[in-house]
Amino acid sequence: MWEAQPGQLAFADLGYDEMIYVLEGNMTFVNRDGNAQIYGAGKAVVLPSGWSGTGVVSTNGARVLLFWYRHAN
Repeated sequence: MWEAQPGQLAFADLGYDEMIYVLEGNMTFVNRDGNAQIYGAGKAVVLPSGWSGTGVVSTNGARVLLFWYRHAN
């Protein structure tokens, strides 16, 4: 579990799949093309390996569960 403080997180060519399940608060993910999606409590997002963009944590912060999966070579 991660308690995210308000602000932005940059993602550049993730080397793994990441799933984020929002428990409280909300997060917005903006891909490199500028498309934004908001995820609130009870929603999950999967960022696939190679994904680039920005994650924005709401002004009240967020509590999330994180899961990672690295593909075998």
